[in-house]
Amino acid sequence: MERGRGAERPQPRAVIPEARRLIRMKHARAVRESDPRLGPEVRKVLSLLDAAPQPPGPLGWSAKELAELIVTEPGLTRDPRRVGAALMELREDIRKKAHMSLEDELSDFLGLAGDDRQRQIVARRLGWAGLTREGVRKMEKRVLAPVAGAGAPPFAPALDAALEFLEEAVPGAPAELAHALVDEGILAHQFDLRGLQTAAEVLRRDVPFLLPRPGHASLVLPESSQRLSTTVRRVARRSVEQWGATTCFDVAAKVGKMGGEGIEAAIVLDLLMLLADFQWLDEETGWFWLRSVPRNRLLNQIEKIMAVAPRAPRAVPARRRLPHRG
Repeated sequence: MERGRGAERPQPRAVIPEARRLIRMKHARAVRESDPRLGPEVRKVLSLLDAAPQPPGPLGWSAKELAELIVTEPGLTRDPRRVGAALMELREDIRKKAHMSLEDELSDFLGLAGDDRQRQIVARRLGWAGLTREGVRKMEKRVLAPVAGAGAPPFAPALDAALEFLEEAVPGAPAELAHALVDEGILAHQFDLRGLQTAAEVLRRDVPFLLPRPGHASLVLPESSQRLSTTVRRVARRSVEQWGATTCFDVAAKVGKMGGEGIEAAIVLDLLMLLADFQWLDEETGWFWLRSVPRNRLLNQIEKIMAVAPRAPRAVPARRRLPHRG
């Protein structure tokens, strides 16, 4: 008697246990058939099934969903021996990739390009090698096309672990946070957090932190500070419009009265220094101004005085200098 499609077939004892082991894996649900690294192995298992049903969702099959299908409908297995081997291979590769350091994980994604020179150039462009380079966007797009084309965010557990750690650890100094990531075993070596931010954006993750501008702010702040940053900027602009300049301590006090009780002046300072138009007047006492403020009363007064004041001599002889007022 001929077996119909989907009819019950004898299963080698290894197939169902392999499927159940895959179901129990922590990351099995995150690995989907569209994944640029592990997707081919998920699709290989699918190709060995007889008349597999439509995927359960728009993102296609996950490794866990596929293993559950094999357990609940064993008759779909066309070649039990090959299916068991494919499940074991998929499970082992998930395990290996789940234990990679972040550096190895990002290198693995770049490995999709196949060309070592292209990988190195794109790594520098993204800051994954501690450097940056302009003018390689076309190559970057080509190398990362498999990542961008994935239906769901690619499987990147080391990146997820780094982002989760930083979400809890901020605020903090960039160097201290990078060192903490090494201590946690997420990084093998010190890593520029700008490269981590780029990795999150490329692999379609939310970035839970705000990085300081180079040479300005000292702290990495939580992403939730974005709303506070808007308030700080508004208060600072009003103060500069009214007085021409202000201090970070005055801004912190005003923000506190608006509902940000307990906010530290250091946090306000870091938020201010994220602004592109921020400029110190006297860093020791906290005085600053914002260059983009159009109505600056102090600057207007200084310009009026300078317009009517006689020109000062280029050099004043020492005998004519006024004594210092102590």
